[in-house]
Amino acid sequence: MNIDQIKATIAVLDILYSSIQEAGTQGVPSGHLYAMLMGKLSLNQYEQLISVLVKSGKVTNQHHLLRCV
Repeated sequence: MNIDQIKATIAVLDILYSSIQEAGTQGVPSGHLYAMLMGKLSLNQYEQLISVLVKSGKVTNQHHLLRCV
């Protein structure tokens, strides 16, 4: 992975986090968020990015409902 790819990945993580944060305490269904990104990210890429946010402790994923911690 080169520096441009790393920067792009960080930018997408920021966008995902901001989108989840905007949903507030209600959270956002993971499928709805992915549907907005379909065609730009594969499902595998999306799941990897969500996994990074969950492992970082910034986001929870309970029954496919994403919420900021």
